[in-house]
Amino acid sequence: MSDPMALLAEVAAACPGGKVVHVEQRPAREPAYGAWPAWVPPAVDAAVRGSGISRLWSHQALVAQLAHAGENVAVSTGTASGKSLGYLLPMLSAAHEGSSAVNGRGATAIYLAPTKALGADQLSRIDALAIPGCAPRPSTATPLSTNAAGSGNTPTSS
Repeated sequence: MSDPMALLAEVAAACPGGKVVHVEQRPAREPAYGAWPAWVPPAVDAAVRGSGISRLWSHQALVAQLAHAGENVAVSTGTASGKSLGYLLPMLSAAHEGSSAVNGRGATAIYLAPTKALGADQLSRIDALAIPGCAPRPSTATPLSTNAAGSGNTPTSS
């Protein structure tokens, strides 16, 4: 529905007594951008920028910095606002850097998604970036070096 007043009328009709208690219109704001972290390795930087992301929103930069510093972070913004990139930058950076570890063990990241669809979407995004050390490897790879999705319905053989 492209008409905000028509949408408001529809919402009001669904409210008890047909009344909307509060309506507020806010003016558009200028976008707020954050600095691209200097700690992002060149391969991760190139992959993310190559996917069409040339700069970070301020909330993405802040979340990435805090997560990279080992802080616990909770972020709440609108749908499709780029929240995932805030955790993906430090996670992909660590995985990429760990892939060249002398002991050959690399780095491990565990992502728990509240829904299968979100988990599958995130896995697809990571795979599409094709960052060395972060992409799925041939079936001969150890489970710790492979991206995979699972749920309570996933057979243990997977």
